[in-house]
This record gives sequence, C-alpha cells and structure tokens, in this order.
Amino acid sequence: VTVQLLNSSGTVMATTTTATNGNYTFGSLAAGSYSVRVVSSTLPTGVTPTFDLDGTGTAHIAAVTLTTGQARTDVDFGYKPAVPCTAGYVKDNFTTASFSNNDGTLSWSGAWIESDTAGTGVSTGNVTVGTPYSGYLHLHDSPDTGTQPSAARQVNLTGFSSATLSFTFHTTSGVDTDDAVVVEMSNNGGSSYTVLETITGIVGATTANRSYNISSYIASNTRVRFRVTNAYGVDDEYFKVDTIRIDGSCTTPPPPCTAGYYKDLFDTASFSNNDGSLSWTGAWVESDTAGTGVSTGNVTVGTPIAGYLILRDYPDTGTQPSAARQANLSGFTSATLSFDFHVRTAVDPDDAVTVEVSNNGGSTYTALEALDGYTGTATDSRSYNVSAYISSNFRVRFRVSNGYGSSDELFKVDWVKIDGTCAP
Repeated sequence: VTVQLLNSSGTVMATTTTATNGNYTFGSLAAGSYSVRVVSSTLPTGVTPTFDLDGTGTAHIAAVTLTTGQARTDVDFGYKPAVPCTAGYVKDNFTTASFSNNDGTLSWSGAWIESDTAGTGVSTGNVTVGTPYSGYLHLHDSPDTGTQPSAARQVNLTGFSSATLSFTFHTTSGVDTDDAVVVEMSNNGGSSYTVLETITGIVGATTANRSYNISSYIASNTRVRFRVTNAYGVDDEYFKVDTIRIDGSCTTPPPPCTAGYYKDLFDTASFSNNDGSLSWTGAWVESDTAGTGVSTGNVTVGTPIAGYLILRDYPDTGTQPSAARQANLSGFTSATLSFDFHVRTAVDPDDAVTVEVSNNGGSTYTALEALDGYTGTATDSRSYNVSAYISSNFRVRFRVSNGYGSSDELFKVDWVKIDGTCAP
C-alpha cells in the first residue's frame, strides 16, 4: 500500500510503497513531529482498521515524534478483511417429508436435529415432517415419554447486521391450556439456549404467526429450536410448525475515508489551486455576467490584488456574482469550513456577501451567514461546522447578495479550508 510522511503542518514530505511483508522506511529525518498516513484507496477493498500507533480513532494516520538520532520501528498499522455478507433468507416450507428442505435464497447449515426417544427419522416418533399431516414439522409427546421432544436447525449468520426469525404454527383440536412449546435460540451451536417465548394457554385448533428480532444471536452457528416443555401427550395434541424463515440483512460499508483537508491559498492566479492534503473535485465555478475567467469580470483571483479570490459587482450588473467550489466529503464523520476575508476602504454596512453550502452539487444552497455591517478596511475570519452537509458533492459558495457596486468595494477571500475527520 502507499504510505506518506507528513510534517507538523500536514504537508506531504515523502511517499513510499510497502514491501510485500508490510515494511516501509522513511530515512534521514530531522528531530521533530511527523505523521505517517496510509493512503486508504490503495488498501484492499472493505478492510477495517484494527491498530495504529495513536489509535484508530484517527484512521489511517498516526502521529509520531522523533528525537535526534532516533529510529522508530513501531509506527505500525493493522487491518482486517470485512466478513462477506449476502443479504437473504433461509426457509423451510416443509412441503417435502424431509428434515433437509432448503426453500430460501440461502441454505441452512444442516438438517433438523431431532431429540426424540420415541423414534428416529422424519416419519416416526414425536418429531416428524409430513406425518400425520403433510406440510408441517410436528412436535408432540404421545404416548408420554417423560422427555421433552425437540427439533433444532442451524444457520450461519456471520456478517449479517440484523436478523429476524418468523414462522406460522398450528395446534390441533385436542390441545388445552397446559400444553406448552418453547421457542429457543442459541449463538453457540446449541451449547446453550435462550427462550424467546413459551407458547401456551391455547385451547383447541388455532393458527398464529410469530416474528422475533434475533440480531443478538447472530453467529456462525446460530440455532433455532422448538421444544415440548409440557404435555402434548394425547393423540390429537400436536404443535405444527409451518413456513419457518430467518431473514438476514447486511450493513452497507461506509465509503473509504482519509482524514485530511481541502485548501486554497489563492497564491496563484487560478481557479484550480489545490493546497491541501486532499484535492478539490473541480475548479471554482464562477457566476459572473461581467466577464469570464480568472482575471476579468467581478469574480477573479489575483486581479486587481494578488493572493485572493475577489468578488464585487462593479459596475453594477444587477446580478449577484458568486464563486462556488466542490469537494467530496463522503466518509467523513465531521467537517469544518474556515476562511479569512478582507474588505476595502469604500465598503459600507449595506454591502453584503453570503456564505452558502450545498450537499447536492449546487442544486440548492443553505446560507450560513451574511457578512455585512463593515465600514472601511477590515480583516476577519470565519469557521463553521458543516458536518450536517457532508456528501459526495459538497459545495461552498460566496455570493454578493447586496452592494459591492463601487470601484473600491472589494470582498477578498483567503485561506479557504475544509477539514474532514473520519470515524474510529
């Protein structure tokens, strides 16, 4: 993977590629503070950070201090692959007299496992499929064995973020209130079970449905079990299960995130400066009826004063000249917009520039602040939390919303910066 060395100001000093064993080296460094950054786009798809020197709260980057003559060999990074997840469901409709039906988009890990002293196999004893009624898993205890007949089946739910168990059940005419079957779940292959519900208190023939959130039982060896815990000991007392299903859903992994910042110092007369650790999506987009390009009209860089993005409306066009620039903030958990600005001597309180942001590529904007109320020369700065607008097509826009229509009324922007941070 690609690894970068940054100085204390966040500027990339050197770039290298790890060897096949993961080793990398940056040499001949002066004492001081540095950061080492893994370029996340060069990592295998879907990996999750497990370690770095100052914690994975700042993913893919670690701060390190060197003393004179020191060699550091502990600036390590660890990653683990994501567990594959295919959303879908296992299902058994019991339409065939078998313990091994697979009627879902995913397959069970094995057949139903019966615990039945009265008989073994799908058609004999107290745990059967298709006997005496076709299309069901049957449980009863007739004649009374003094045991608790049960049927359990296993599924691999590894990688799912949530899971739901659902089924339909029927009871026959001889059932009375003391007959009871429990529904149980295990996340350790049946070493232990937790009761979801005791189904009891039913009189005679009935049909009902159940659905349970079983996300807390997600494992590679999740099991569901139906167990007769009381009675069902008369000929026509049956608990019949139908259409049992376990649905699993996957969490969409967050987009890759490399903590860093977008920046424009306007040191060059260009709409395309990239002075940060990350690159803007494109150049500044001007809306300017007075002229097109970096050096003409009411939206310029470096004209008439070097080192700034300059906005005005002179001569008055009756429009609202603006400049907007886009950055991809996908994957960031928080973001901050900051900049400096200057106004010239002729500016008066009604001159106004509005700072706006968009999370849809400029289809709509939200005003953060109208910068007005200044008289004469002034220098100021602003910082805004723009986390609520994080998107792949975030835009910031400066727009002349009033005035700035005289020859020496200029709004000058400098040091525009968007800082983004990543989740642990």
